Amino acid sequence: MVNDRGGHDRCREKVLLMADDNLFDTVIRGGYCIGCGACAAVSDRITIRLNSLGMFEAAAESGMSGCDAAPLAAVCPFSATAEDETVIARRLFAAGPTAAEGDAAAWHKEIGFHRRTYVGHVAEGGFRAEGSSGGMASWIVLELMNRGEIDGVIHVRPGGAPAEDNSLLFSFAVSRTPEEVRRGARSRYYPVTLAGVLAEIRKTPESRFALVGIPCFVKAARLLAEQDPFFARAIRFHIGLVCGHLKSSAYAECLGWLAGVAPDDLEDVEFRRKTPGQPANRYVFTARSKSTNAEVRLPTTRVAAGDWGLGFFKYKACDACDDVFAETADIAIGDAWLPEYVDDSRGTNIVIVRHAGLVTLVENAIASARLALEPLAPERVAESQRAGLRHRREGLACRLHDARARGEWSPPKRVAPTPPGRRPRRAAVYRLREQVARESHAAFAKAKAGSDLAIFNEQMAPLVAAYRARTRSPVLLRAFWLARRIVLAVIDRLSR
Repeated sequence: MVNDRGGHDRCREKVLLMADDNLFDTVIRGGYCIGCGACAAVSDRITIRLNSLGMFEAAAESGMSGCDAAPLAAVCPFSATAEDETVIARRLFAAGPTAAEGDAAAWHKEIGFHRRTYVGHVAEGGFRAEGSSGGMASWIVLELMNRGEIDGVIHVRPGGAPAEDNSLLFSFAVSRTPEEVRRGARSRYYPVTLAGVLAEIRKTPESRFALVGIPCFVKAARLLAEQDPFFARAIRFHIGLVCGHLKSSAYAECLGWLAGVAPDDLEDVEFRRKTPGQPANRYVFTARSKSTNAEVRLPTTRVAAGDWGLGFFKYKACDACDDVFAETADIAIGDAWLPEYVDDSRGTNIVIVRHAGLVTLVENAIASARLALEPLAPERVAESQRAGLRHRREGLACRLHDARARGEWSPPKRVAPTPPGRRPRRAAVYRLREQVARESHAAFAKAKAGSDLAIFNEQMAPLVAAYRARTRSPVLLRAFWLARRIVLAVIDRLSR
């Protein structure tokens, strides 16, 4: 463990990267780097770069040699030696707080530790209208800022960071004013890295921050805090976003191209434009042209690349993740994909509060009608992300088994490698999703090189057709699952 910045500086020059078991032989070579940038905060001889397929990944200077690779592996969310989410969360949330703060967090096998679970939206200040869903993420960080508990917010905003490729549409940035914070509202299905902002916040050692990120980035920040006390002091709150998976930059470019804006003409995008009268899960993508400044709209349900379940342009690391609910975050926020809420086009959040102090903050805001939240049972919170949980648990067990059968390294997970057994149909679906993700990167690169989107569509069409055939459930089965969800919702309502 690094005990001070000076020790960190002395050690990082001696990091060994060429050992038999290290990040570059396992995580990087295996394709499991998510580009979070935690390793770059440990060693300034590691850079996080955007690869040719539009995904961030770590790269090291040649000739690095010396003592120990352990500090690098200890902060990587997909390494073989880093602590898993349950271990981290138990240390953070399982111990009982003071009597004034309430009881210790309970544990649920699908959502992790929790003190309170809610469903609803922000009632004040236009947060709900500005956000992709119920507005909770922006509200919570601004509330912390207004209360003087933080000086800034580390989150994703439009535009490239100065230290990165300025052609990027989005990047992590530090916001220090309410106006800057609100620019970070809405979902960003886009490659990002923390490398630049982690270096930036070192320049203001007395400042305190809240980090908003997807589960693996929050986990990386927690791991980094264990290794470097500076980050433990600097990042005071971790705000987690419920996650399906991270996309490469090709996702924005492909949807823009499908809408009529070529990749090199893409000025900016919005991934989830709310449409009054439409269900919240009917996403509308918008793209703006550099050359004409015209904005075009594309309902993502009309194109295969917009089908989230297919997993176009997914990072490989996302198929080796078992954390849907940002289990190491102080508070986790996501969409309430439940039948009684999904038809509300304004958006509705599920909220999992793990930090005792945030329980008090949220409860006081509910009492004063600033937040329109009501309790939601942990089982119903899990049900709101059932498809994602199935892919990250049952599907992950199948993927880990397949990797082992091929003799390939894969990150150790809380899910055990398990053969498909009596569910070959589901196994085929999981394997097709992997193939779709892998082929979509290559097919789009060919399309861009040939300036012809038809190349992409033609290469992906057979895989999409095969996937549709495998996932088309009989009418009676679909009716059963819909009825089940409605009954569970009614039971939950009556039990309150």
